[in-house]
Amino acid sequence: MTTLAEPRIPTCWPTFLTAGATYKVDRVFRDYNNTQWTLGIYFAGAVVKSISGSPEIIADPDGQTFHVVLLAADTAALNPTGGASLPYTIVERLTATSGSPAEVYDVGTGRIMVSPNVATASAGDFVSPEELILGQLQTALAARLTGGAVESYSIAGRQLTKISTQELRDMIGGYKWIVYRQRNPGRVGVPGEFSLPVEKGTAPYPWNQGRTRYP
Repeated sequence: MTTLAEPRIPTCWPTFLTAGATYKVDRVFRDYNNTQWTLGIYFAGAVVKSISGSPEIIADPDGQTFHVVLLAADTAALNPTGGASLPYTIVERLTATSGSPAEVYDVGTGRIMVSPNVATASAGDFVSPEELILGQLQTALAARLTGGAVESYSIAGRQLTKISTQELRDMIGGYKWIVYRQRNPGRVGVPGEFSLPVEKGTAPYPWNQGRTRYP
């Protein structure tokens, strides 16, 4: 029977975790060996959780590496109710195994997002706030264009003005860009169109003749 190789374990923290999933990371601090120092991991956010010792943190025989294993129960506790992704500050703290009082150093800090548990998620849990707002803006613009929602009106001499149609369009454009970046991390632009020039002396072309998409 063939044993599948385990994926390569990363050496740095990700920008996000999913609640209910196991996550492994190998941490090395060059000035602190794992025979004289113990590592503790602290998550501070919607809840506060600390992780130290076996089975989550194991010192490698190489004397340098701390094998960190966040179990499914550990990550589930960081987003227990689902809904929106939750922001956390993560702190790595080393404590000396000798000396009185023991020396304590914070050797790493960062920010991390914890998404809801996909196995217990409800509809809309993985929709970002910007996607929700974009949908509402597009619905409002559609209602404005079909006459279902007026831009301004007057009651008993009192003038009431809502967000203008131009402002709605501008806001939609801004939120489209945000949502595009969320859905396409690493891409620097959005798909667009350009028209090739028409040579003189040729017959007129329809407005979309020669139009090409990119990228």
